[in-house]
Amino acid sequence: MSTKQMYLTVAGALLVSPLLLQMGGKNVEAEPRAGHGPPHLLIAEQGSFFVGGEKIYSLTENDTQEASTRNPGHARINQSYVEYQIPHVQKSRYPVILYPGGGHEGKVYETTPDGREGWATYFLRRGFPVYNVDGVNRGASSYDITNIVLVRQGRAPITAIPSMNRYTYEAAWTQFRIGPSPGVPFANTQFPIEAFDQYTNQLVPAFRDAIEDDKNVAALVALLDRIGPAIVLTWS
Repeated sequence: MSTKQMYLTVAGALLVSPLLLQMGGKNVEAEPRAGHGPPHLLIAEQGSFFVGGEKIYSLTENDTQEASTRNPGHARINQSYVEYQIPHVQKSRYPVILYPGGGHEGKVYETTPDGREGWATYFLRRGFPVYNVDGVNRGASSYDITNIVLVRQGRAPITAIPSMNRYTYEAAWTQFRIGPSPGVPFANTQFPIEAFDQYTNQLVPAFRDAIEDDKNVAALVALLDRIGPAIVLTWS
């Protein structure tokens, strides 16, 4: 069995909705603290890094610097940004990888729009090492602008521009089931309606061509190669 097959076999996939991601969880099992608020978190290690990607050169052999736009030379594309936290007392054999859906980045698993702790902290408090990921061409992972620049230079057809979109207020409201129509919440919604503007600040452009799936799988495999078998929690 290949390394890729082994890791993806061990990794568990949990599907959750963006609405649940914004609901957060209760705080348990951490060092008590005086006064109000959640107990202190005991963290052994935290940091961030990039995985995957490839180095490209922005000019072909027949091009000259004058034929290009700004900054000809080498660049990195298709990498994925990862933030991690390791609890002081680890209770799980496997870490949790938090992977956001389209139009979102790792922020969706962090503090909720109304200021409560999100799932990244929820799992950390329960003894899981947590790796929070920004997908390829999203958020802190940066964006590959190669084909956009080539079209701008007249060196590629306009159809080479990648398919992209960003959720509008209206689309986010209905597609993520906050309510039946924009501005109208469901009677039993648990989403903090007063924090909807804060939530929409985190929506980012998403590249939508099918090749993006392969890029994200490659970056995820690179992460598993680095940290070993893990539980993969994703949505969308």
